Amino acid sequence: MTEPTFLEEVVSLKLLEKTHCGLNNSDEERRQAITEYCGFCNRWRLMGMATWELPLPQGPNISSLPLPNSVVPLATMTNLQLPATMRLPARFPLDQILKKQRHNNSTDNLDGWQKILDREESGNKLGIQGFCQMMELHFYRNIVLPSRHSDRIRKNVALLDEKFGEFLGGVSSDSIKKIRSACNRRLQT
Repeated sequence: MTEPTFLEEVVSLKLLEKTHCGLNNSDEERRQAITEYCGFCNRWRLMGMATWELPLPQGPNISSLPLPNSVVPLATMTNLQLPATMRLPARFPLDQILKKQRHNNSTDNLDGWQKILDREESGNKLGIQGFCQMMELHFYRNIVLPSRHSDRIRKNVALLDEKFGEFLGGVSSDSIKKIRSACNRRLQT
């Protein structure tokens, strides 16, 4: 939600939707918009978008059933197949093997996400939990609240930090301030 290339592509898709998906547009124009949207979702490994501001990431396929190529390019997925008769040794380094495969199957646009997954984000050690908190804070504080109460936010920053800390499970106001600053830095690049 803070990756500049991702945000630029979302703006382009919104414009494409407005220009190609109206009642007066041809079926071909609508198909073109759908194809662009599906390509965007595949490129960013999304199931879709709940709203233009809220992506829905793909989850794992642990069903042992293969995904069809139309859902996601299989070359970008990490697949593991074990025969039912095989037992993995107790100290089998599966996590390291999967991490290496994930990197091998990743694309350049997902480099930032790979760093987050590896907890190697430059300048800080935010891991998945920190970025989950950043996503929630960004979505509710920077997108939802300003759509309804933009005039009241500036007057109540400290109170909002305190309440978002409670909302995120007892996070201190200082931590919320740091998360907010990290998010703002990411959005400015």
